[in-house]
Amino acid sequence: ESEPGQLSQIDFEDRKLTMSQYSTATIGETRGVTEEEILVDDGFEHIPTCLRLGFPLMVKRLWEVQEETGETLEPAQRIYVFSLMETPGLGLPITWNANGTETKLPPLLMVRSDGVPFTKQDWKCLTEFRRYLEEEVIEFERSWHYTPDDFKKWVRIFVNAQCLNQAHEHPDAFSDIEPCLDQRFPLGLKAEAVGTSKEQLNGRAGTIVKYDVAKGRVGVEFAQPFGLLSLKPSNLHIDPKERGNRLLDDFERKK
Repeated sequence: ESEPGQLSQIDFEDRKLTMSQYSTATIGETRGVTEEEILVDDGFEHIPTCLRLGFPLMVKRLWEVQEETGETLEPAQRIYVFSLMETPGLGLPITWNANGTETKLPPLLMVRSDGVPFTKQDWKCLTEFRRYLEEEVIEFERSWHYTPDDFKKWVRIFVNAQCLNQAHEHPDAFSDIEPCLDQRFPLGLKAEAVGTSKEQLNGRAGTIVKYDVAKGRVGVEFAQPFGLLSLKPSNLHIDPKERGNRLLDDFERKK
């Protein structure tokens, strides 16, 4: 077990990324955050803080974009990215430490080296984790909470807030770390099948009855001839208002 503030010893050797297409988040001041498919090439490096949190996120600085457009990250975002690149006791990598946090940063590409897509919601979840620690933990102890367990707890808090937002149809972030199936798909609610390989099933509604957390699937009971099926979250749609109301009711009952 690592001492407080030390880099967790996490082995990602068996999940190396190959040169192929993966989802990534592109971060820029004028364009905001966009999600794209890119061909991973040279120039990416792992983000130390994310390794401590339990997932292998890599970043690449797009200097050529900055040269062509003059685009740089806005100050708050730049400072946060620099903080992600720090290692406790060592600080920033030499290649990032030219002028500290005053160094301008071009737009960035971020992609996970294990091949799991890195989405806009993942980025939002990651940035709000820092704000959460700033509000809940005194400064001296914050670095102790950059652990896989603490981040998993935060993902659940973040997704729960997204699920309570009745305007948010597809709340999701770091589902490989914490699927949050019980929050995203409360038991007893109706779910509509969408985009499955069974054309006759699509558009039909069933009742959510169970979860397979290990496989990240939801058990839905449909009328015959389909019966109980285990479906991916991406193949299910539920009413966000019904979900939000159910979660609020459950919260009130537990008071």
